[in-house]
Amino acid sequence: YGIDFEWTYLLYPLIAVIHAIILLPLMILFAHVGVYLRDIKNLMQYIARVLLYVSPVLFTISDVPKRLAGLFYLNPFTTVIESYRNILLYHSQPLWLLLGGLIVISFILLYFALKILFKYENEYAKVI
Repeated sequence: YGIDFEWTYLLYPLIAVIHAIILLPLMILFAHVGVYLRDIKNLMQYIARVLLYVSPVLFTISDVPKRLAGLFYLNPFTTVIESYRNILLYHSQPLWLLLGGLIVISFILLYFALKILFKYENEYAKVI
């Protein structure tokens, strides 16, 4: 197909693992809430759609005015998507500093999510 192999493609599995680490505490928290709120499935469809439109999937962050670009980085998936785009399309480094910050925040959230999960694990069968 005329596409040359770039060394940055080797970073793809690492970014995918970081992406999974970021999603894990969120999935655990939504699983916990989903036991008590049955309509969370319907709500998640709308949340996913909003996240799609406020994440730079359909546009690049360079298309956003400079004064608003910082607001887009409040969405953690902006960093992940921009990192994927950097390594696959632009053959440059991912956003290491922002990814590192997200990993730290994710591990803190994971600690609290697992604490909640283990605290209420005996009540899940009663509620369901």
